[in-house]
Amino acid sequence: MANLPKFLELVKANEQDTCLHYGFVGPTEDGFVICREGYKSAEGLLFHLQNVDEPLQEALRCADIVSLDVQGPPSELEKLKEPLAGLGPTYYELQPGSMRSETL
Repeated sequence: MANLPKFLELVKANEQDTCLHYGFVGPTEDGFVICREGYKSAEGLLFHLQNVDEPLQEALRCADIVSLDVQGPPSELEKLKEPLAGLGPTYYELQPGSMRSETL
């Protein structure tokens, strides 16, 4: 939990043009911390992973990623499959018109 402000500071400082939303929930009753985030494009998500690499590596030394769900248009999901392969995400295709967004 003490590491979370580092993520928020980096996102606020460096991702104002690529990040739609970013925040944490928890810890939940069963001890989980959930990160909810959204990006304008696959490139925005990949930039985010570079931007927060240091605190992410620190967090992974004491926590595990239990679930990683990636949602978006099929063309954007395809761009993420190779770079995210090591994280084991589950991909969900966003149905056209199902999200209110300037970029979708």
